[in-house]
Amino acid sequence: TGVVTIPMIKRDGYPGHKAGAIEAVASTGGQLMPPVMGASAFLMAEFLAVPYSEIVLAALVPAVLYYVALFIQADLEAAKLGIRRVPKSEIPSARSVAGGLHFAFAFAVLMMGLPSAVNKVYHRDTVTEDQQHRVTSTALFLGVPVMAFGVLLLSLASKEISRILIGDEGAADLVRLAVAGGALSSASAVALASLRASARAAVYTARTVSQFGMAMLLNLLFVGRYDLGVHGVLWGNLISHAMVFIASLMVVLSPSNLRPSRKLATPLLRFGLLLVPVMLCGWVIDLSDRYVLRLFTGLDEVAIYGVGYKIGMILQIAIVW
Repeated sequence: TGVVTIPMIKRDGYPGHKAGAIEAVASTGGQLMPPVMGASAFLMAEFLAVPYSEIVLAALVPAVLYYVALFIQADLEAAKLGIRRVPKSEIPSARSVAGGLHFAFAFAVLMMGLPSAVNKVYHRDTVTEDQQHRVTSTALFLGVPVMAFGVLLLSLASKEISRILIGDEGAADLVRLAVAGGALSSASAVALASLRASARAAVYTARTVSQFGMAMLLNLLFVGRYDLGVHGVLWGNLISHAMVFIASLMVVLSPSNLRPSRKLATPLLRFGLLLVPVMLCGWVIDLSDRYVLRLFTGLDEVAIYGVGYKIGMILQIAIVW
């Protein structure tokens, strides 16, 4: 979140190093704050053999105190630096904020937390090998209709979303491309999660690397060669996600396991829906840098940034993995 919050904190009068420190401490607290905490919370529940809800309850008071202490410290620092309260004219009204909540809900519907739920249910809620084979088909049967509904809802509202986000209803086609790409990304994430859960690491890595590589090449082709700008970036993402989704389904699904399980649907939804707010926030964080860049420059610069971002992801995979 630093790409958005640090400039805002600095604009209010905090020095750069203190703005970065406040952001770092606030972000670290996300590992402690229920209901969805860091990976260590799941490990604690596993090692201690206690319900995850007990870990959440035990962490609630310390997490709240953590942020209360951060708030007090930031407020004292503001008083020390002579930083005044934000004028009411710069604070968005509750009505303007609530006006876009239904769009945020629709974006969250596209995700449903099913990719993470697949991994958990595969290892914790299945007994037989047949049940393990049916986890992916169950997740897809749950997610695809909801994703289709979310795509339809957002596509019908693409002009209004474009006006809110970009300030121009003429960019509705960009919204539709982004929504379609997001739905395919969520669907392919379910298939990839199944590969990871079944310990097919080589295939999972190959599919992930190929998706980033294909997206980068298509972005370079569409933006650099054909000068399609943001349209080129979105088309590249859409095509790469579609290809990886199809290729992954050919590996994880077969005629014998195309049978969803009602028994597995409950734990998939129970775990996945809990992650929807977190995944929505992650989606906002991942794309906020493009939004801020557009505010200060334009869509052409966002397209170039998108291509550079893909190259950076390829380098990260090559070096870290």
